[in-house]
Amino acid sequence: MYATVLKSKLHNVVVTDSKLNYVGSITIDKNLMDAVGLVRNEKVLVVNNRNGARIETYVIVGRAGTGIICLNGAAAHHFNVGDQAIIMSFTSVKLDYAEEHEPRVIFPQESNKNWLSNSQVCYQIFADILGDNDKILESDVEEVALRMGRELSDMKVIVEQVYKNKQD
Repeated sequence: MYATVLKSKLHNVVVTDSKLNYVGSITIDKNLMDAVGLVRNEKVLVVNNRNGARIETYVIVGRAGTGIICLNGAAAHHFNVGDQAIIMSFTSVKLDYAEEHEPRVIFPQESNKNWLSNSQVCYQIFADILGDNDKILESDVEEVALRMGRELSDMKVIVEQVYKNKQD
């Protein structure tokens, strides 16, 4: 038996272009593709954070380092330049492995040209919590682990790093 699980996720990319009169697809910067393991012609689900539109299409490789996220064809009706979007791909894994599977997730920054990893975002969340409080509560750690799809033990390691760096 198999389960379909998240394989790759570009969380909150900024749409940089749209081309209505183009054969349908989404063009994605090659560096972003490589960072999460997307491949040419791979099927993706694209969600518009502004209006909730969800479309399925396939990936066209964009020039590396440009930050391009371009919705092409009919998909361009659902996205405007400047919209934030989430781009996801999925894979099937044996059910026994589904709980252990770790998707590749990044959080693009600065016009999609740089990004933070899942761990870096967790670190930032905990640093913000500690900045506003004397300590990070166990309930905060559990909430962030759940929200970010991470193991509690991983989160505790990141919290230790935050405490250590605050002391330095």
